This record gives sequence, structure tokens and C-alpha cells, in this order.
Amino acid sequence: MTSVANASDIAQSIEAELPDSILSYDKEVVWVKSELILKCACDDRDNPTIASVTKIWRGADLQEREIWDLMGIKFEGHPNLKRIMLWEGFEGHPLRKDYLG
Repeated sequence: MTSVANASDIAQSIEAELPDSILSYDKEVVWVKSELILKCACDDRDNPTIASVTKIWRGADLQEREIWDLMGIKFEGHPNLKRIMLWEGFEGHPLRKDYLG
């Protein structure tokens, strides 16, 4: 069984209306030979929020924490959403394009 969760910070184009962030879950179950890809857009740049999938996919716990830590996307309903890569006092989210560290 493989699983991936990732996020991308997309710079908005002047001519096209694009979301600020894209979140993608990729879950492959080998024994049933099926794959699920769920992509979500976060349009609010100041407070990107999306529902957590940890209630139905426990393996997303650490991946959602990493995305919160580095990209700043908040996961509503996450049981333990705190920094996992950086220390608690760190200001900002370093993989966002607007981070000025």
C-alpha cells in the first residue's frame, strides 16, 4: 500500500483565476489494484483551510502535519495539528511563495 499527500503553492496568473494552493492525496491499494486521487483547491491565501482526512485515513496524520508546517494549510478536524519539521516558535511557512524568511 502506498500513499502520498502533497501541496503546491501556485502563483496566481493575471489572466486566469487559479487557486492559491492545491492539495493532492494519492492512495494506492495494491491488493485490489485500485487507486484514488483526491485534489482540493484552497482559495483563501491568508487562511488556507481544508477538512482533514485522518478520520478515514489514519496514515494522513503525519503528512497533514508536514503540509501544515511547511505550507500553512490548516486541516479542520485534525487531532494533533502542530509543527513536525520546525520548532514551535518558527514564524511562517517556508515553502510558501510569499515567505520572506
